[in-house]
Amino acid sequence: MERKRLVFKSLILTLFFLLIFFLITLFGLGIWGFFQWHSFSKAAGVSLPEFKNIVQTGLSTNITQTDGHKNILLLGTDSLKTRGDIPPLTDSLMLISLNLQSGQINTLSLPRDLWNAKYQTRINALYTYGQETLAAEAIADMTDLPIHHVLVLSMEQVAEMIDLLGGVEITVPVAFKDEQFPREEVDVTVEHDPAKLYKTIEFKAGKQIMSGQTALEYMRSRKSGDDEGTDIARGSRQQLVMEAVIAKLKQRSILLNARLMGQLFAYYKNNFAKNLSVEELIAVACQLSQFENLKFEIKNYSLEVFPDQPEGAIYHPNPKLYQNQWLYVIKNQADFTNFIKNKLYAKQ
Repeated sequence: MERKRLVFKSLILTLFFLLIFFLITLFGLGIWGFFQWHSFSKAAGVSLPEFKNIVQTGLSTNITQTDGHKNILLLGTDSLKTRGDIPPLTDSLMLISLNLQSGQINTLSLPRDLWNAKYQTRINALYTYGQETLAAEAIADMTDLPIHHVLVLSMEQVAEMIDLLGGVEITVPVAFKDEQFPREEVDVTVEHDPAKLYKTIEFKAGKQIMSGQTALEYMRSRKSGDDEGTDIARGSRQQLVMEAVIAKLKQRSILLNARLMGQLFAYYKNNFAKNLSVEELIAVACQLSQFENLKFEIKNYSLEVFPDQPEGAIYHPNPKLYQNQWLYVIKNQADFTNFIKNKLYAKQ
C-alpha cells in the first residue's frame, strides 16, 4: 500500500504548469503586438523600461545547467493554517530535469519516507531543519545529481492559478463522494466535533468546469471509502487538473489576453522568481524557441522497491532497526543514483 506513495504524491506535477504557463506567456507576448502593451503593463506592474531591461538581461543570461539539463527540486506542501503549530513538512518531493536541447521534461518522485543516513531523518523533514538549502544539498548528495533550483509550492497556489484562468474544464472519469473532507476554516486544535470538522463533497462523472476551490477539493480528497480514496487515485486526479491547466494556457483566447498575460507574469514574479528568476526563464524560452513544433512533453518516473521489483534500489527495512519507524532505505547506492540519472536524462 505504501509503495503507492512513490507513484503520485500531492502536487507532484504542479511545477510543470507553473513553468509552462510562464514560458507560454513569454512566447505569447509577441503575438498581439505593441498596441496591447498598456494592458499587459498595468496588470504586470511593470513599466516599458523595466520590462525592456528584464528582457535584455534575460537575452544575455547564461542558463544554469549541467550537460544540457536544468534540474529542479520541487518541494510540495499541503498545509492549512487551522491545523495548529505543525512544522512544515514537504510531503511531495520531485526531481525534474528539463532537456535544453529538446524541451523534454522528465520527472522522478521521491518517497517522503526515504531515509537520509547523514542527517538521520526522513527526507520530508529536511525542509523543516534547513529550508530549501539543506533540502537541496542533502538530496543532491543522496542522488549525485546537481540541483540548480528549488521551488516550494502549495496547493493553494494551484487554486489561485486556476481562478486566474477563469476555471478549467475537467472530465471526471469516476464519480465519488467524500463525507470526511476537512473544513479549511475550522481550527482542529480547539474543535473536536466531527460534524464541524468535516463536510461532504461529491463529484459526478463527466465534463465540468472547476474553480480553484473545487479543483482543490477534487485533488485533496482521500476519504471516499472506495478506489478513489487511494493515493494512486488522488495522484491521477492531480494529473487531470495539471493537464486541464496546461490545455487552458494553450488556448488562443488566453494567449491573446494582454491583461491576463500580465497577471500571469506578475503572479510568477511575485511567487517564484526568487528561486528561478524571470530573466533566466527568458533565457530558457529563447533556448527552446529554436526548436520547431516544440511541445512540452512530460514523462513521469518513480523509484522501484525491492523485493516487489527485483531491480529496486530501495526497500523497507525492519522497523525495529529504526526506532520502529516505517521507512524506505537505499539498498544499493550505485544502483540508486544510476536509476535516477538514467530516467531523468532519458530521451523520448
